[in-house]
Amino acid sequence: MGRKKLRFDYWIEYNYEIIMLRDGLSLRRVRSRTGRAIGTLRKLRAMFVR
Repeated sequence: MGRKKLRFDYWIEYNYEIIMLRDGLSLRRVRSRTGRAIGTLRKLRAMFVR
């Protein structure tokens, strides 16, 4: 049985991506630099940006 990640866990694992999204980089540009999936980046943007 898996466990749900906490907001803190996302911050630890995806810190670099979150910072880039906060700086205003597009999903496509962050994807090309980090290799993370677009769906993951959308989730991060919804959680940490705005």
